[in-house]
Amino acid sequence: VAMDVPTVRLAFQRGAFDRAEVALTAQALVAFTVGLWSLSIVRILVPAFYAMNDTRTPVLTAAASFVTNMCCSLMFMGPVPVRGESVLADGIARLASVLAVVNLRHAGLALATSVAVTVNLVLLATVLWQRVDGLPMVSLLSSLVRSLAAALVMVVPVRWLAGCVDWAEPGQLAVKLGTLLAAVCLGMAVFGTVAYLLGGEDAGRISRFLRDRLRRSDA
Repeated sequence: VAMDVPTVRLAFQRGAFDRAEVALTAQALVAFTVGLWSLSIVRILVPAFYAMNDTRTPVLTAAASFVTNMCCSLMFMGPVPVRGESVLADGIARLASVLAVVNLRHAGLALATSVAVTVNLVLLATVLWQRVDGLPMVSLLSSLVRSLAAALVMVVPVRWLAGCVDWAEPGQLAVKLGTLLAAVCLGMAVFGTVAYLLGGEDAGRISRFLRDRLRRSDA
C-alpha cells in the first residue's frame, strides 16, 4: 500500500498505459492488499484441517467465502446499466443496483475478494479454536497487533523515500528501480526493528535465529 502508485508506474506505465490507468490499477492493488494477510494465514490453517483428516470444513468455509464474494461484489461495485443483451447480465445489473452500498467499480470487486478471504479466515480460525485445546489465541492476537503496529510505523519512512522520486517522469528506470528496492529494504528493516522493540515471542524467535546464524558463521 505504501508503494502502490510507484510500483504500478514502474511495472506498467509504458506509453499507452497512462496516468489514468495507473491510478485505477493502484486502487485495485490497494483493495487486494487489504486481504493479503488473511490469504497468507488461510494457507497455513487449511493444512491443519487436512492433518486432522478433515477436508469438509475447508470446503464449506470456501463455499461461504464464495457467497460472500458474490454479495460483496454486488454491494461494492456500484450500479450497472441494464443493456438488454443477456438475461443473466441484466439480472446481475438489477441486483447490483438494488444492493449497491458504495460505487467503487473495479476496486469494489477487488475489495470484495479481500473481504471474502477474511471471512474464510475467521470461519477457519473459529472452528480450529473450538477443536484444538490450548490454542494460544491471545498470543496470536497480540502478535497480530504488534505486526500491525510495526507495519503502520513502516509506512512513514517508505512513503518519505518514495517521495524523493518523480515516478510520473518518463525514463530514469534505473533510479526508480533502485529507489523501489531501497524502499523495500528500508521497510523490512523498520518493520523488523519495531517488531523486535515491541517484544513478544516473535522477537525471541528472531533473536534466537540470529544468534544461531552467528554461531554457525563463527564455527
